[in-house]
Amino acid sequence: MEKKVSIFRTERCYNLEFECPKLWSALKETEDPKVRFCHACQEQVHRCDDPEEFELQSEQGHCVAINFYTRPMMGKPLPFRRVPKETD
Repeated sequence: MEKKVSIFRTERCYNLEFECPKLWSALKETEDPKVRFCHACQEQVHRCDDPEEFELQSEQGHCVAINFYTRPMMGKPLPFRRVPKETD
């Protein structure tokens, strides 16, 4: 029997594979105000203003700039760890 897996946001950690030392303001603007280009990494960086945006961009493998945490950060997200929901 297959176990169901539920995602609990309160138990989720929004981890980055690495934290970028650059600032959002230092990245090159693009046509999309929520996307900038990093010349050092040669990648687009997607601004995430809430956890839902972070999840979407992370699932697509994009670099992100996080603005909903205690301090702004940028980097490459790690895959989410899904916690199995306990059943009675």
